[in-house]
Amino acid sequence: MFLLLIYQYNKPYISSDENVYFLNVGQGDCTIFIVPNSKSAVLVDTGGSLYKDVASNEIIPFLESKGINQIDNIILTHDDFDHVGALSSLRENFNVKKVTNTSYFDYVYIGNRKFTNLNKSINRDNDGSIVLYGVYGDINYLLMGDASTKIEDKIIDKIDKVDVLKVGHHGSSSSSDYNFLKRIKGKVAIISVGENNKYGHPHESVLNSLIELNYIILRTDIHNDIGFRKSIFSLSFVDYFD
Repeated sequence: MFLLLIYQYNKPYISSDENVYFLNVGQGDCTIFIVPNSKSAVLVDTGGSLYKDVASNEIIPFLESKGINQIDNIILTHDDFDHVGALSSLRENFNVKKVTNTSYFDYVYIGNRKFTNLNKSINRDNDGSIVLYGVYGDINYLLMGDASTKIEDKIIDKIDKVDVLKVGHHGSSSSSDYNFLKRIKGKVAIISVGENNKYGHPHESVLNSLIELNYIILRTDIHNDIGFRKSIFSLSFVDYFD
């Protein structure tokens, strides 16, 4: 029993898995990259709600359940409240080392992995969203923030392969053009969205495009927290219905 407790405590240091979680924060975005061989994580966006403290109610309990006691970096794709609203509470109640709140950079490291920002911008509106593209745990991720079809046209030639697409703007019809979805040939589409939200996200046209192009559609309002471990080709979803 004593050895088991030691193992459980040190498991975050021992594990070399590069796990990624799309956290259910309601109508908002929060993606968590677990940094292997450590007790730390990197967040892309924090979510935000006027009705509850997303950090204390959702993010911090989730991190603690994974043995995480430090956030190395919080990367804020842009300045909308549903992407940044929980930042102040996270900083007050958790150990946050760094916050990246500019879109004007070329790349960022998550653990030992280099992620490229495909949408370097001086703006912080939807079309100034950081768009991150990189490999983690042998899976190619493309995180679109709230970028619109205009930005999709701008970056499409920079994308070689996508396994997991974090769908732009919560599945709004302003994003996820059919030709873009077809060109990148993604396998799994993650839609981070609140249940019965007032915006009507995800839009029927986006869902129809994803279905026609044979994407696996996973939604936080239906599947709750969604996680991936190692290669997606083994269909190793982690905490799929956590």
